[in-house]
Amino acid sequence: MTKRITWLLVCLAITLAFGAAELTRRWVMSAVREALEETVAPKINAAIKETAITRRLIERDATDIDAARRKRAALEAAELVDRHMRHASSFSDRSSLLRASLAAVDPKLDGLYCEFGVAGGISINFIASLVTQQVHGFDSFEGLPEDWVRGLSQGELSINVVKGAFKGTLPQVRTNVVLHQGWFHETLPKFRQEYLKPLAFVHMDADLYSSTRTVLDLMADRIVPGTILQFDEFFNYPGWQQHEYRAFTEFVERHGIKYEFIGYCRRGEQVAVKIVGKRASAKAH
Repeated sequence: MTKRITWLLVCLAITLAFGAAELTRRWVMSAVREALEETVAPKINAAIKETAITRRLIERDATDIDAARRKRAALEAAELVDRHMRHASSFSDRSSLLRASLAAVDPKLDGLYCEFGVAGGISINFIASLVTQQVHGFDSFEGLPEDWVRGLSQGELSINVVKGAFKGTLPQVRTNVVLHQGWFHETLPKFRQEYLKPLAFVHMDADLYSSTRTVLDLMADRIVPGTILQFDEFFNYPGWQQHEYRAFTEFVERHGIKYEFIGYCRRGEQVAVKIVGKRASAKAH
């Protein structure tokens, strides 16, 4: 169709240049106009329609409270990155961050690899596929012990998660995975008696403030310089300041922990840190 328009324009130029008859000029101009209407007009109409749809979506989002809260949560997470993670790496997804976190484990640290919050076993199997060490997975498999208020209303992709969510059976796991079924406060004391090494790597996927705090408190003396902690719901969702983020920052304050950020997921909620030591005041205490 473009060739047709080009040919007609050439004809029009010739008729104008050589003073063709009025009838001929009218015919050529009419043909050019029809060709343009057949090709350009549909594209213009489609662009107008697309613009109208985009305008309606923008107007809808402008009054969407949940969308505004998600946006605010992302801005708050971005501010945290600007303040404290300027030297941390940005990753596209959780798996990429997990790879980097595992690579950051000090080979001289002879420690334990653990995941808290196993659910269907996807992440613990992924971790186990990347290491030769035994990986310990902790989960009640009874679901969340309490409601997880994520700050969004029903109908959203990420909603408030009620008590008992994620309940399931023990998943199939790789041969270097050991599962410890039960609530954290019940399984960890026994685990501590059987396994005396420090923590080398922890994947914290407990979601809740209470569950995350339980793990950090019970394993505080096993979290040493060199320990890598990756949190699965650290930030970037409405209410993130009240859960894993809060549990970790309070733990840091209570125990005088010094740490550095390894990386974060730029479109997700995951953050990884490396413990580097304790403050002098904390050691004295």
